[in-house]
Parts: sequence; C-alpha cells; structure tokens
Amino acid sequence: MYLDPMLLTTVYYVLQQPFKLSSLNGHEPEKCFGKQELHADWPKANDGKYYVVNSIWMLDDFSISNGATRVIPKSHKILGKVEDHIKDRLADHPDEVHIEGNAGDLIIFNGHLWHGCSTNKTGKHRRAFHCYYTSRNQPQQTDQRKFIREDTEKRLSPLAKYFLDIE
Repeated sequence: MYLDPMLLTTVYYVLQQPFKLSSLNGHEPEKCFGKQELHADWPKANDGKYYVVNSIWMLDDFSISNGATRVIPKSHKILGKVEDHIKDRLADHPDEVHIEGNAGDLIIFNGHLWHGCSTNKTGKHRRAFHCYYTSRNQPQQTDQRKFIREDTEKRLSPLAKYFLDIE
C-alpha cells in the first residue's frame, strides 16, 4: 500500500521534493473512545514548504458515528502549532469537517492540516492504516533500517527500498 502510484504521485505533488515513508500504522477506536486533540503532524514552517503527508486507507466505512477523522480545512496554511491557536483541542471546532467514506477508500492529506479522530459512539469497526511520508532530509518515525529483517530486505524491489530508506 505504501507504494501505491496514486498515493506516491499525490505525496510528491504536495511536498515538491524527494520523500520517504516515515511510518505505517493501524488505528481502531473502541466504543466511546478515540477522540484525539486536533493536531498537525508537523507545524507549518516559516519557509513556506511542506514536509509531511499522511494518508488513511479505510478498512471499514467511516462515519461521524463511528469516529471519522475530523479536519479543519485550510489550516495547513496557518503558521505555528495548533495549540498556539486553539485552547481546547478536544472541543468541537466550528470549521471542522468529518471525513466520511467507504471501506476501500483512500484519503490523502497534507500532514500540516489540523486533524484528529472523533469518538466512536457506536462501537462499529472503524479500522484504518496510515501511511505517513516525510521529506528525505527528515528522520523517519520508524527507522526501517533498524527493524528490517535481512530476509525481508532481500525480497524488496529497489523502489520499495528507496521509499523505506534502506538502500
């Protein structure tokens, strides 16, 4: 999934510079849980560049009732950290939009965008995988060189090795 051509093309469109996979993780908020503070994966820098892109592969349907991710449109353009602008980051925000979709959908967004999971009120599955990318000059959240097994590395294509930053 981290080598999906549409995903990689979109990441490059946003970052406009060489990049690599920073981490891949799963998420499933349990009933009555899951609400995250609004956050950005990276604060907007003064240099005008973007350094991170995130994606959500929906394994189940996403709805407001089962904890869909909430985003604040255009917030990726605001300089500084979210906490510099919002006092209660758990509270509903007047501009928030929930990303709803169907199992199998892919959402790709600028990682500087303010976002967070909402509460799963129903307990229905809302599983997802996140592929998170960063510019090549930044450290990975998960250092693939440290964790990759030799037999796994031997099976990888040159493209996979490049995006895992293990070549």
